[in-house]
Amino acid sequence: MSERKPWGFELTLDLFNCDREYITNKEPIRRYISEVLHTIKMKPYGECIVKRFGEGDINGISAFQFLMTSSIVIHCREDNGHSDCYINLFSCKDFDPQEVIIFSQNFFAAKAIDFSYKPR
Repeated sequence: MSERKPWGFELTLDLFNCDREYITNKEPIRRYISEVLHTIKMKPYGECIVKRFGEGDINGISAFQFLMTSSIVIHCREDNGHSDCYINLFSCKDFDPQEVIIFSQNFFAAKAIDFSYKPR
């Protein structure tokens, strides 16, 4: 049986106890997307969408950016004392997940992190 070559690569990051200033405002989220893409040499496609929405206790900032090679999605959780950020980066262009992990943890000043990286 031949080994199948991956079509893409997916990194999911769960960042906990982040700097609230960075997850409760739209501009730091936009800046993060721009800077992380520059770090891993990926190009955005179209405009970055950053919105605050939700209902009741379940609301916060989410962002979406198409890439020339796929997309990056961010969801921030700021309810009930949480200050967490969840990031999903999928690309058919390979990238160094360690670079993204370190950059993201530093950018959001996360106290803890959980991640998963998988070829798809």
